[in-house]
Amino acid sequence: MKFQSQEAFSQEMAKKFGAGGNEAIIYSSIIQELNKFQKSHSDNEFQINIPSHIYSKHNDKEYALVMENMKILGYDNNSKKNMLSIEEAKLALEQLARLHGISYAYNKKHDFLKKYPSYRLEKFKDMQNMGDEQYIDIVLEFLKTQNEHQDLLKKIKAAKPHTVTKMKEAFKERKTQIYCLNHGDPWNNNILIKQSEGTKEDKIVFIDWEIAHWNFLAFDLNYFLGGAIIPEMRIHHLDDLLHHYHSHFTRVTTALGSPVPDWGFEQLKVEYEAVMAWGFVKNLTFAMLLSEASKDWKITNHDVNSNPVSKSIKKGMAKVLVPLMMKPSVLSLMMNAMLKQLTKPVLKELESKENHDLNERFLACILEADQNGLFDIPSK
Repeated sequence: MKFQSQEAFSQEMAKKFGAGGNEAIIYSSIIQELNKFQKSHSDNEFQINIPSHIYSKHNDKEYALVMENMKILGYDNNSKKNMLSIEEAKLALEQLARLHGISYAYNKKHDFLKKYPSYRLEKFKDMQNMGDEQYIDIVLEFLKTQNEHQDLLKKIKAAKPHTVTKMKEAFKERKTQIYCLNHGDPWNNNILIKQSEGTKEDKIVFIDWEIAHWNFLAFDLNYFLGGAIIPEMRIHHLDDLLHHYHSHFTRVTTALGSPVPDWGFEQLKVEYEAVMAWGFVKNLTFAMLLSEASKDWKITNHDVNSNPVSKSIKKGMAKVLVPLMMKPSVLSLMMNAMLKQLTKPVLKELESKENHDLNERFLACILEADQNGLFDIPSK
């Protein structure tokens, strides 16, 4: 069950990104439509699992969304420390492959964005590379406390301009990109799992579709593999997981009459690797969620008990200021300031070395990125 935020700026930002309304449409219409489309072509072989829609209302003044309660059906989250097992990750990848493959095939016949233009979230995509340089600075500060990794500290410091460039190039147009509907936020806490106890029951459900949008599929893939499995699993099983996704995606698109031409596993791997530099930033963010400091990251509803006059003034200010905040230069400054405020206590926690899980995960993400060549300086 979800309701509109009472905070004026949050309301106005949600309108700019279509967050509330888009999520309601996902539950009330889009997934149902995609499932109906695949059923007519595949005898319901590739159904997308999602909580049932019960009620929704969304307009400029109010927002409410009521979905099926999956907890009473035995679904729950894994911990942020352990995340998904290899078997659970493969089931989740099948669900992502269905979402991506069905929407890709649907678009070939019905023009998805013409019917649902609010899912073209260019502003959201523009935000993805903001703050990249600041994350590298956090890595450098962290490594200063790691005596056994001083050589890596020097390497990353020297490679910083090249690394930031790689991050910014992740969202460039490429021939290997396949565009489709993305969940947008497919990390551990938005994945519900039902322990099947030996049965073959589908047991993975994605929730929280607030930033679902039209994008290339490597966005969701990098986001999922960074936010739903631990670094050790990526290091040892990445190709296996990508093969599993690719085989399911191609099965879906072929069954629905829209096979992707000249798009084998190698093309998927090239596309995935092109986005890995951006994915590194997400991996660090997910690692930071193991910190005690991250518990204070949630935005509180300061307007709930405000008097009507105060609310009216704040609402008017939000209408004027939010469009200005959407300008790239202003948004970049705001994002950097916000990141600095949020990550400062996390860095302090890292430097204290008191949170073993946080330090171990954060370092593992850095070592993984180094192994993948993120900090290598290209030869001239």
